[in-house]
Amino acid sequence: GFNNVIIRNMTIKNVVQYSNIVVKEGSHHVWVDHCDLSSDRNHGWDYYDGLLDVGNKANYVTLSWNKLYDNHKAMLIGFADTKPEDKDYLKVTVHSNYFYNVSERQPSSRYGYTHAFNNYMVNGSYGIGSRMGGTVRADNNYFDGVNTPFKTDFNSTPGFISGVSTNIVKNSGANKITSKESTWVPTYEYKSAMLPAASVPAAIKAGAGATLDL
Repeated sequence: GFNNVIIRNMTIKNVVQYSNIVVKEGSHHVWVDHCDLSSDRNHGWDYYDGLLDVGNKANYVTLSWNKLYDNHKAMLIGFADTKPEDKDYLKVTVHSNYFYNVSERQPSSRYGYTHAFNNYMVNGSYGIGSRMGGTVRADNNYFDGVNTPFKTDFNSTPGFISGVSTNIVKNSGANKITSKESTWVPTYEYKSAMLPAASVPAAIKAGAGATLDL
């Protein structure tokens, strides 16, 4: 229920029961930037929750330059298929994050509008997923060793993805997109800040995480 919040330069790991950072209950205008978030994959799937999650009518959230690793379910936007009240909320920008050694959700999105650009995803079952009518615009991301880079075939109500051709996919499997391409694009200007996809690995490895010198 809070707004105008910045969470920055935090290192948080091995959080049991809840996700490392959660933005929810109608919070809006929240920025999570340059954080280092991890757990481990030595325990069962449900021992840890995710690393950075957004849901329950949260809105206007930016997740940038974070490092998310050693976890099964890294980033969830929209907590359940049974929350249609999230429609018209969950407007989230996900950019310049470094995902590695995670199983899935880089991110997974429901109901809302997610703009994912310049993220670096290394290994994992699936990268960017969308279901329950969620809409994703994906620009200039880089996938390396991801079984399914883009996925909408979770259930009978897929989401929508656009921008797939702008991404680089290396050592990865095929996409599983079961819906038509979305026509939605963000209304804010971002192209002046966006890197070419080929430049993403070096830039994100050098800059993501709790690296700020305060």
